[in-house]
Amino acid sequence: MAVVLPVAAPDAVAVDPYVVYTANNEVDGAVILRSEPATGSTVEISRNGPLGSLFQHPYDLAVEADGSILVADMGVRNQKDGAVIRVDPFTGRQTVVSSGDNFYDPSGIAIGPGGVLYVLDNLAGADSGAVIRVDPSTGAQQLIASDFNPLGLFDLPFGIAVDSDGSLVVVNRALAGALPAECLLPTGSVIRINPADGSQVLISELSRLSRPLGLVIDSDRSILVANECGTPNGVGVVRVNPATGLQADVTSNNDEDFLRTPERVARNPAGELLVTDYSLGADGDGGIVKVSSATGAQSVVSTDNLFNHPLGISVVANRAPTASLTIKPTLVAAADRVTLDASGSRDPEGLRLVYEWDLDGDGSFEAGSGTTPTAMPRFAVDGPKTVRVRVNDPHGGRAVAEGRITVDGSRPVLTGLRALTRVLGVPSRRGRSSAASPPRATTLRFRLSEAAIVTVGLDRARNGRRAKGRACSPRAKRGRRCITWTRVRTIRRSGTPGENGIVLRARGLRPGRYRVVLTATDEVGNRSPQRALELRVVRLPR
Repeated sequence: MAVVLPVAAPDAVAVDPYVVYTANNEVDGAVILRSEPATGSTVEISRNGPLGSLFQHPYDLAVEADGSILVADMGVRNQKDGAVIRVDPFTGRQTVVSSGDNFYDPSGIAIGPGGVLYVLDNLAGADSGAVIRVDPSTGAQQLIASDFNPLGLFDLPFGIAVDSDGSLVVVNRALAGALPAECLLPTGSVIRINPADGSQVLISELSRLSRPLGLVIDSDRSILVANECGTPNGVGVVRVNPATGLQADVTSNNDEDFLRTPERVARNPAGELLVTDYSLGADGDGGIVKVSSATGAQSVVSTDNLFNHPLGISVVANRAPTASLTIKPTLVAAADRVTLDASGSRDPEGLRLVYEWDLDGDGSFEAGSGTTPTAMPRFAVDGPKTVRVRVNDPHGGRAVAEGRITVDGSRPVLTGLRALTRVLGVPSRRGRSSAASPPRATTLRFRLSEAAIVTVGLDRARNGRRAKGRACSPRAKRGRRCITWTRVRTIRRSGTPGENGIVLRARGLRPGRYRVVLTATDEVGNRSPQRALELRVVRLPR
């Protein structure tokens, strides 16, 4: 699973083996962190410093099905009344999903059936809070419930969750008229809302609820509430019976406990609770505490120095990565390198992947294991090949992609080279040639074993002499007679299997002796042996 939380006071969390996203909400240090309790690593995903960033006061977050992180920000940069921001877990890029309109101070966010968003705003509506439905694609808002204190008893809704029946459960932070800083009296309530008509039902109030900020629905549908104050009873997490409203202690935040100022709570697949604490640790910058829902036993999950007072929390299951494989080229000559590229593979939580390769198609991933997403193998044996890549996340999630290549190590065969005539004529500078003169063009005929590009090289002979092992020189006056060939023309044509013909014209050639050299090159670069014949070019009589 993956654990998700907002950070600058770490504000939100998500978890199975799990990763934790936290949103620090300090104005000068708003940042989303990803922590892996299994490895102890914490890395920054997105922050408010770079150009184009939007964070100002991220308070809560939730994770969409594709792994995108949705952040409820109470004061988005350049947005007076806050917004919902979508964060890419791979790049950290921030985009606004919805802003303005009904938003004043978004403090909570939850994802309902079909991916619809429910945003809790503690100052919207009649200045006493509201729930706003948001379309995740268009950002369109709809106010579905407001005026949480019609009797003047409660105020400041902060935490929201979606129950298994689709109803919404909300915790109110304080009694109307109670100062936010007061922790001397029980304050707060738990309310259920019907998202269809906005109707509200009081589930529980006062007693052990002391500035409750976060909640999570347990497997038995009981409601687990995190108390920021925990006083006067010293109860850090409270269990609320959804039918009767009865409250029971889960764990405390007394001096001998790790919890000091619990903010938000999530539940991992083992049934344990993850609580973000605003002031945990020796430096008081906060962290994450794991709590047994059965015994209340506490243990510290993380107090990494990147935390800066964490708040909200949500949990998503660790999902397997998706594998992608691109092969270039797919048709190769024997011993040529092939580029296998799996860089398009993705992990929904943005975790680093390990790549394994099956190059012989037997299902065993025997080639290299590492974080490099590319390989450049050679294949010596001709024929079709199936290659596979397996991508692995740190928690056992894996996926496989495959592709096919064809290795062609055989050279094309060019045979039967001949010319319909080996004497060509070029016109005299004066007058016309007679009808019986040699033709001005010939056709080169040959056969190919496969489709290939045929290169015709036309070389002109020049007489020379070779002296004392030197190259044949047309200017030398002494030495053994020799011939040099100089390329004067090159023709390229596409050839097909079987009989082929290429027309060779004498225009532009000087009279003399010529050599025609043909080679065939197939699609992967295999080249046939050269085939050659000689021609003569003569001046046509007038």
